[in-house]
Amino acid sequence: MSRFLYIAAGIAGILLLVLIIAVAGFGRKEAEPEPATLEFWGVQDDAEVWRDVIALFRKDYPHILVNYKRYPADTYEETLVNRLAEGKSPDLFLMPDTWLIKHRDKIFPLPKASNPLSAADMKRTFVDDPATRLVTGDGDLLGLPMFVDSLVLFYNKDMFEGAGIAEPPGTWDAAAEISQRMARVSPGGDITRAGLALGSAKNVDHALEIVSALILQRGNAIVRANKSVELDGRADAALALFASFADSRHKNFTWTSRMPASLDAFSAGQAAMAIGFAEDMPRIRAKNPHLQFGVAPLPQFAGDSAGRTLGRYLFPAVSRLSKNGSAAWQFIFYITGKEASAVYHEESGRPVARRDLISAGAGNEVDDVFFRASLAARSWPMPDEQAARSVFTETLDAIAARTLTPAQAVGWLSSRLFQIMP
Repeated sequence: MSRFLYIAAGIAGILLLVLIIAVAGFGRKEAEPEPATLEFWGVQDDAEVWRDVIALFRKDYPHILVNYKRYPADTYEETLVNRLAEGKSPDLFLMPDTWLIKHRDKIFPLPKASNPLSAADMKRTFVDDPATRLVTGDGDLLGLPMFVDSLVLFYNKDMFEGAGIAEPPGTWDAAAEISQRMARVSPGGDITRAGLALGSAKNVDHALEIVSALILQRGNAIVRANKSVELDGRADAALALFASFADSRHKNFTWTSRMPASLDAFSAGQAAMAIGFAEDMPRIRAKNPHLQFGVAPLPQFAGDSAGRTLGRYLFPAVSRLSKNGSAAWQFIFYITGKEASAVYHEESGRPVARRDLISAGAGNEVDDVFFRASLAARSWPMPDEQAARSVFTETLDAIAARTLTPAQAVGWLSSRLFQIMP
């Protein structure tokens, strides 16, 4: 047989094989993806908040059903831990950033080899704090942030206008000066209207978070990623500033432990300024629908241009007991994407964590303050939130009782934090 015939026969054989494969596969459907049902637990949002987000997800993943259930905040941690112990945990749950040390062993991280987001991708996509803290030293992914809620300053617009003050304070020095101008004192020496609601652990909402923000602004990390405690003389000024507003000997004295909780006092017009999160705004409005108040970035120490504040966030995490890990991670990547994150923000009112949404701009001035705060927000790895809260309260109470000076309190706080580290 000639060389030409050999070639022709070979080509004919290949064509015949292709034809056989095509005929054999004719009429067959592509394999359907495995159906899955995800049990999803949350703590802050009603089911209505998640309805549209889940509906969006199911358009692209109709084979994955998602059942969302909200639990009360005061029993959420206990319920989750107990269900895990019983082997009955959900597939995924919203985890506070303050649980990252205490409950790290309860989640199933996405291994680095399976993670489509590099460390650089994370930082390009999300704001710095979660982009860093949600990736382990080995490159595994613990979760992705739904939002970052940061401390800001609330101020009473009517009081400010009545006092001829055009702008909220940008520094703590300015905040203290305005606080003195706003305060009202009775003939008996009691404060009847506070300036800035600050100074006492007993009745200042978010005292732990506020003092943490002040310390972070001074440049102390409080606790580093390697779980070492970092507090030095810089924290002295932070503790001293916080305590000064409730110290009758200090010029900043405009608050007492006899006042209502700080946000309640602000809502009732008993304080010109208070510090809180976006999640506090519904509470303020519910208590006083007619209150005209503004939102401003958290004041800074003079000369500090970083704009630091403290941020908190929840992130969906996959349970280590889930049998639907792949579907759960598909859900996480989808709901933290640009479109779903925007829908979640509209439904929940929580500030976004994605840089592209921040760059696109907020629809109003209030959201814009929170969006920009997300960029500057920092946190610290708490070993146990309740234990840390107790330690900070003890420290602030000791300063208020004058059993410790702020300088002495730094050492006390450092040693107590070291004791509760795992």
